[in-house]
Amino acid sequence: IVTIDAAGYASGSWTNSSSTSFSWLSVAQFAIRGKFYGGYLTLISKQLTVSGSGIMAFDSYQSWTADSIALNNAASVKVDHTTALAGSSMAQVTTISVGAGTILQFDNYGYTHGLAWSGDALGSTMTFFMMDVAGTFNGGYLTVLSLSSTPSINIQSTGLFQWDPAGNFEVTTITSAGTVNVRGPCQFPITTSMQVAGGTWTMDTIGQGNIYAWAQRPSTSFGLGVGGFDFEVKAGGTFLGGNLYLVADTLTVEGTMIFEAASSMLYVGSTVVTGTLTLYRQTNVRSKTGGQASSFQVMSGTVTFDSFGYANNRVWTGTNCTQSPCMAGSSLAINSLGVQPNVGTSTAGGMFYCGLCKFALSPISARVNTLYVDVNSVFEFEALGQVAILQSTINGRVTAYKPLNRKYHRNC
Repeated sequence: IVTIDAAGYASGSWTNSSSTSFSWLSVAQFAIRGKFYGGYLTLISKQLTVSGSGIMAFDSYQSWTADSIALNNAASVKVDHTTALAGSSMAQVTTISVGAGTILQFDNYGYTHGLAWSGDALGSTMTFFMMDVAGTFNGGYLTVLSLSSTPSINIQSTGLFQWDPAGNFEVTTITSAGTVNVRGPCQFPITTSMQVAGGTWTMDTIGQGNIYAWAQRPSTSFGLGVGGFDFEVKAGGTFLGGNLYLVADTLTVEGTMIFEAASSMLYVGSTVVTGTLTLYRQTNVRSKTGGQASSFQVMSGTVTFDSFGYANNRVWTGTNCTQSPCMAGSSLAINSLGVQPNVGTSTAGGMFYCGLCKFALSPISARVNTLYVDVNSVFEFEALGQVAILQSTINGRVTAYKPLNRKYHRNC
């Protein structure tokens, strides 16, 4: 056991902390297998390893720097209050590895006092090239900064990653097979690849307590301001997006994805659903640039727009709406809309429940050009106004809940 400022630990107040007196420790390779209590500490290290049942606990004075951090076995590192974690030889930490059974926790005081975050009102900051989490990371009130790199993060199936967004989460590539809990809405301004490979990723856990009031909360955003963005939810994965502003080149849903489209807009160039995609309210589908999406394919999966309306006996959310945003029906601007079996893997058909749905005659960029509903597949909707679909091929079942006004088809 190594204890710095034992008198401070004994009294519950760091020695001379009122005059910013602190300990300063600089070590190239710092390995802990026992217990290290650092007091009020500035730490500079190239390589920090905490293994076995090692315990590292300290109160960070300003920044905490290391080139690599590794937690193994049943180790734990807990920082009493908010902190700033950065690299030692360079701006960013090169690698952070939180092994299975370990825990890395910022603002331990906040976690032990009902998530009442302490310290700097701006919260903790961290910056890294690569972070791998198989254990538990509790970030507290946190901003992740990219600086000049293209950082990536991998959350393994045993991993638990939690934080309360103080600012952006600047990570280029995100892969998660574990459990991620984001306490509030968050912006992901540089992410180009997001894959929920398994487990459950939950945005805005506070807002999840009242899923009918998303519009009263800020939105989470993915894909804004980046050249290309791909979003994938693999089989066995679940993404609960809250109030989500999504701008993507491709959206692939093999697992489960549930959210409310912020501002009632879903900007995706190409969508393939073999799992379950549920949008709480009516939604307008457009390409990334706001024009016609290239394709929307429901292949042995299930898509539901306005699930609140379906749950309310098809009283759509735009009807007698008392909560902003109100809109009259979903609008599909898609070149090719297909509802069909996933050829080669399943004979089960696709199912698309569109709710109150508008197929615009004009402008051309706001309509469906071709509709294909294959065997064992279902497409259901209530038409809002005229139905303008240039070409339809129906081998499955299409159900319109009410009479159609007019049809504009070249081929049916």
